[in-house]
Amino acid sequence: MLLNFLLFAPLFLLIGPRQIYPWLLAICIPTYAWFLWAIGRPLPWSDNWGELNSAFGAALILLAPLACGIRGIVAFVSKDATAKPIDWRPFQLSCAVTVLWGMGWLLAPAVARIVGVRALFLVSTLFVVAFWADSMRMPKSFRRQVVQTQCCSAAIGMIAVSIWPPAVVADARRIADGKAYCLVVADGQSSYRAASSWFDLMPLIMLASEDGLRARNNHGQLRLANGRWYKWSYRKGGFDKGADRPNRATPQNSCQPSVDFADGLSVW
Repeated sequence: MLLNFLLFAPLFLLIGPRQIYPWLLAICIPTYAWFLWAIGRPLPWSDNWGELNSAFGAALILLAPLACGIRGIVAFVSKDATAKPIDWRPFQLSCAVTVLWGMGWLLAPAVARIVGVRALFLVSTLFVVAFWADSMRMPKSFRRQVVQTQCCSAAIGMIAVSIWPPAVVADARRIADGKAYCLVVADGQSSYRAASSWFDLMPLIMLASEDGLRARNNHGQLRLANGRWYKWSYRKGGFDKGADRPNRATPQNSCQPSVDFADGLSVW
């Protein structure tokens, strides 16, 4: 489905009516940004696409700006003074949201490791509330729409990362099936540490270190008392086989398995 979108989106950009052009661009901007990010990640992308198909997908990204360039040249050459002005606000809002999410994804994990997830969430919440309150005093204008859209996007981002800890714990308990277990999260370039709070199970902290197209460690691991280890996969939304073994991890005694391990994690 995504491949079909990448194939036909440039065609729509070439032949789409002028008035829906900003909406087409508003859809293309976040979709192409996500795809460009995905093909460069050390996920098992090649298992599904293969190296040739990944390169083909990357080449498809170039078709959209090419189509925009051709459309722009045609519009410049054939100027129509009677044409109705185009409302570019959907495109501008899409760019603002895409930049906000992109900067958040790139910077938030690094900031969280320095100041802590609790402090980051607290400061982010205060900023969102403050900007929203300030926007309510603004006159109804495009600037007010931009500020409120950014606030909603930031709030959605915080909610999105907050739903993962319950999912991690639920899957760990399912696999452990009443047996002793413990959870560890990526720490540094190739090591791990035991999770100490529910905040540690968020993607801001439970995130593998990357070196180009290679992951230095797993996002997180489920370690059972019987010696079985599982790695966390955001793509699958659960634990999977193939976890790093002790020679690349913190000594095993740093994570003491227990039947109620998750119950001992601090909530705040």
